[in-house]
Amino acid sequence: MPDLRLPALIAVFGCLLADANAAPEAPAADGAALYRQHCAACHDGNVPRAPHVVTFNTMSADTILGALNEGVMQAQAQALTAAERETVAHHLAGSAVAPALPPLACAQPLDRIGEDPAAMRGWGADLRNSRHLPGDASRIGIGNLHDLRLKWVFAYPGATRARSQPLVHDGVVFVGSQDGTVYALSMDSGCAYWTYDAGAEVRSSLSLGRLPERTGPVLFMGDFKARVHAVDALTGNSLWTQAIGDHPDGCTFPCRPANGRPPRIPPTTAARSAAAWSPWRPPAVN
Repeated sequence: MPDLRLPALIAVFGCLLADANAAPEAPAADGAALYRQHCAACHDGNVPRAPHVVTFNTMSADTILGALNEGVMQAQAQALTAAERETVAHHLAGSAVAPALPPLACAQPLDRIGEDPAAMRGWGADLRNSRHLPGDASRIGIGNLHDLRLKWVFAYPGATRARSQPLVHDGVVFVGSQDGTVYALSMDSGCAYWTYDAGAEVRSSLSLGRLPERTGPVLFMGDFKARVHAVDALTGNSLWTQAIGDHPDGCTFPCRPANGRPPRIPPTTAARSAAAWSPWRPPAVN
């Protein structure tokens, strides 16, 4: 019987030799170093509108990565590879941060929304955008102002700001959020009847109205990618989404649809304020 020990030893020695001659792996990106190089100039407190670095450990890594990949920070992140963006996101979030908990769901679905003409159908309240609700509708005045008490608090999951003004109608609070989630909350308890994922930050106020082909109420909103959404106000199901902007830096939709209907010429604005702070500039084109 042939002795197989020598060939086996030669094979093992060959594997070890190949490993020794292999090119060394590139060192893993350092999240702290990447932050100092690409982010600290703004987020160490030098830019008042930029969230301070201490706030990032209250967010999930997925939320930060979303801002770098397709959110407000995508212009600043263009100089980073996909792996480097992920490294920065995990460094800023911290390993001890748990995923954001979903909001408390209501036990019963939302089955109706009233037609009270005095109720606010948008943050502006009327076509003049007066933002005024008469006392007979609000039932709040100087005589009972001292009786107001905190009833509940809602924390936006994975967010550091809230820029979408809430729409309150018939006991329901409709509001957008930084991570693109739209909530229909019970005014009595703060539980969520439903949530809708717009796919990008919802900064504008929302508007409640109707569509000619539907009998139920419809919620209209715009997002940070310059898209208009129509959502079933009772269920949160998407009815349609329409892109209205093609700016290379992305656009926002800051104005609410008027009179419960999406405008025929919806306004947009380019997201250039964040890009203006970026030290990265695209190469010149001859």
